[in-house]
Amino acid sequence: MSSMFRFFLPAPVPRSVPDAPPLGRDIYAAGGLQVAADGDYRTIEDKEALEQALLRRLVTSPGEYAFHPDYGAGVRRAVNRSGSRAQLTQLRNLVLTQLRADERVRAVPAVSVTRIERGIRITATVTTSGGVLTLRPLEVTA
Repeated sequence: MSSMFRFFLPAPVPRSVPDAPPLGRDIYAAGGLQVAADGDYRTIEDKEALEQALLRRLVTSPGEYAFHPDYGAGVRRAVNRSGSRAQLTQLRNLVLTQLRADERVRAVPAVSVTRIERGIRITATVTTSGGVLTLRPLEVTA
């Protein structure tokens, strides 16, 4: 007797959804999932959704998503390294590459990666179709 596995994939959403915000909509995930008044998960839109997605991309390690092995900068891995100038430059370049990989980002005019006590601090500004977005600083510590 053979086993049969079925995988259900979500239907692709057309890019021209009439009421879709220009920079997208996502489930709010900072600090855990929250339920909205209507009983569904709380969602965020536009720049807030993009910011959450970009920060998630930076803390996700490459290979963490099986079907997207190149997704993520893995900044958590960098926390325990010595923080030499060469390592910080390498991490900055990886962050820059990952920010540019999001299709909603048109340009990345500024990225800074600095060493802080027991960790790394990343600041970045991106340009989108909706204007300029300065990401809140990302601090990752040991």
